[in-house]
Amino acid sequence: MVEQQQTRIGLSDKFVPFMKSLDGLKMETKKHRVEELPVILNNGNIQKTIDDYYKFLQLVQIDEIRTHLGGMDAIGMFHELKRGVVKDGPYFEISIFEAANRIMTDLTILFGIQELLFHERLSEYKNYRVEFGNGNKQLFDIHSDSTRGGRRLVGEAFNVAPSYFHTKKSQELTKLRKYKQPSDFILLLFNQDAFTERTTLVNTEFELHLAVDVEKKHKQFNPAPV
Repeated sequence: MVEQQQTRIGLSDKFVPFMKSLDGLKMETKKHRVEELPVILNNGNIQKTIDDYYKFLQLVQIDEIRTHLGGMDAIGMFHELKRGVVKDGPYFEISIFEAANRIMTDLTILFGIQELLFHERLSEYKNYRVEFGNGNKQLFDIHSDSTRGGRRLVGEAFNVAPSYFHTKKSQELTKLRKYKQPSDFILLLFNQDAFTERTTLVNTEFELHLAVDVEKKHKQFNPAPV
């Protein structure tokens, strides 16, 4: 019994410092640059936040990626898109494919919020709390409390291909309608180029679907290719 107890104590003595060393490693993990951005967006900071995001985009090794993909066959290119790593930018040390998904959704949020801040119907919402592509702390991507009190806006944002649009739209609306409060205003932000002839934009007292022309706004903001 004594020997067993000593063995257990010995393991514990080794285990605790080991776990502490792991905690240290976690603290040293680099944060994605997007985490430097404010999560509450309003008229006072939306333009600077977009400016800062574009500064992060300039850090993506786009010429290296272009050159690397140019010499590959189809399978090699698809594999690189799924497995090749983005070294810098808003996100880093994740695959090119995942970075593209996150960045395009972030731009949908940023340009979408920029429109909402000047949307006459939503003038009661002045501050939007958002969650960018790396976040997983909020139930919804977008949240805002009405300045008139007693009402809340909750929203989801996505950027997808037309072939996946209706599936994604259905998933996000199901989530919003399941978890929202009775008085909540529902917002859906998505990329305009996902539009199809079957797309119906909702604009009612309690719900708004806003198509964001990310490509157009990108060209207006940044005429030279990033």
